[in-house]
Amino acid sequence: MKRKIIVRIAVCSATILTLFALQGTTMKNSSEIDVENMIVESYIDAETLFDFSDHKAYVFGSDGKIRPNDSITRAEVCSIFYSLLSNSAKAEWGSVENTYTDVAEKDWYNTAVSTLQNIGLLDFIDGESFCPGKTLTRAEFAVILSEFYETDEENEPAKSAFSDIWGHWAEENIEAAAAQGLLSGYYDGTFMPDAEISRAEIIAAMNRFLGRSELKLSSFQRGMTLFSDNTDTSKWYFCDIVEASTDHEYTVDETGTEIWNALTTDGQVPNVNPYISICHAGGIIDGNPGTNSAEAMNRSYLLNCQYIEVDLTWTADGYLVCLHDWYKQYSSSIENYVAMNLEEFKQIKILDKYTPMTLYNLAEWIRAHPSVRVITDVKSENIKALTTIAAQYPDIVDRLIPQIFQYSEYETVKELGYENIILSLYQMTYNEKANAKEVANFAKSHSLWGITFSYELVDELGTEYVATLESAGTQLFVHTVNDPDEIEHYINMGIDGVYRDY
Repeated sequence: MKRKIIVRIAVCSATILTLFALQGTTMKNSSEIDVENMIVESYIDAETLFDFSDHKAYVFGSDGKIRPNDSITRAEVCSIFYSLLSNSAKAEWGSVENTYTDVAEKDWYNTAVSTLQNIGLLDFIDGESFCPGKTLTRAEFAVILSEFYETDEENEPAKSAFSDIWGHWAEENIEAAAAQGLLSGYYDGTFMPDAEISRAEIIAAMNRFLGRSELKLSSFQRGMTLFSDNTDTSKWYFCDIVEASTDHEYTVDETGTEIWNALTTDGQVPNVNPYISICHAGGIIDGNPGTNSAEAMNRSYLLNCQYIEVDLTWTADGYLVCLHDWYKQYSSSIENYVAMNLEEFKQIKILDKYTPMTLYNLAEWIRAHPSVRVITDVKSENIKALTTIAAQYPDIVDRLIPQIFQYSEYETVKELGYENIILSLYQMTYNEKANAKEVANFAKSHSLWGITFSYELVDELGTEYVATLESAGTQLFVHTVNDPDEIEHYINMGIDGVYRDY
């Protein structure tokens, strides 16, 4: 069915007479008709209002967050619809005048609200007040969406199976929006019409309405907009938010999946996070952290990660490979605490499905991804490992940020040509790493890129510990933290960045 919007137009008596004359309609006695307040319904193809082929961003978040589970206000929803109107539609329907007593010309949302009222999208609001800060319910959003679809006896929306909308004032609207696949219910068969609709639900429905469907992680390109609270690709709303927040060109493949061709921004990776994010152990892949696999590295790159930490350990015959430890949890082919030789390692699959990375593979990956910096976490014989890398692959030394674990390692690593060095405290004794003053003094007298320590240490020693380290003027990082609220907590304490799985 074509997207259509009902436009209700109040007309004067002269116009009514003309309409009836043109349609060959016999008018009732004038005393039976309130001509001045008569409403005529006409239909405008929604393609005249929106450019469905232009996949521009229409949500932008604030403070680096999109807050997907938060509610959304009436004013914010009007702003979304207004931003999607074509220039010609804005020229025809645009207005700064409305009938609401609480929407003034100076208000940031005035033009959006006035224009949408002029089009006829806000007819569900009774009374003289718009209530711009009032949160929108699922039923109210269904009413707005259903206005875009003409129904008739030959094309009635199918009755839904929602158990809680019978007799609801918006029952027909909910059924219409659901029939178009724009809104859905919950697992228990309810729709929850009077519940606040979330930002994520709004964005998903808008993408369906705009025809931006069949989205997959493989659809996207590096440079997509990632908010600090929308980095978990396993969330149902991840792809929808990325789609709605990034300007891009696209095609649709034979399966109906959208494929991005190019970003229509300046090509720079957007920095919406107010902190430095380091992808831990190559980053997560399919919900699996710590794989150090090629697939995890590629996913982290796609998700705009500029710093990726990689674990390095030794094979039985003295080669470096990307692996946390020789534990069976990483492959059924590994025996606990028994190192393989290099050729054996090449033949396994991490978690029995992901591609293992040797030092050679890592060097090749780094060369192919020049915008990424790799942070090393060598599990044993750190100096030997960094010496090996510098000797075998000198061209990638400036792309690495090695972690050192003892003060005594610094001078040797610096002499090997590594300019940026992180002091990681996790291998130190408790007394050594808890001595913030000593750590800070070392950082002040040496050129460090950062200091890394566990979030547990921060939780135990508190803001005074962080403040002492801050006095060194060096970036501070904690590991490993994934929850956005917890990350915000540490950033507010003075931490500059986090190691995270995604």
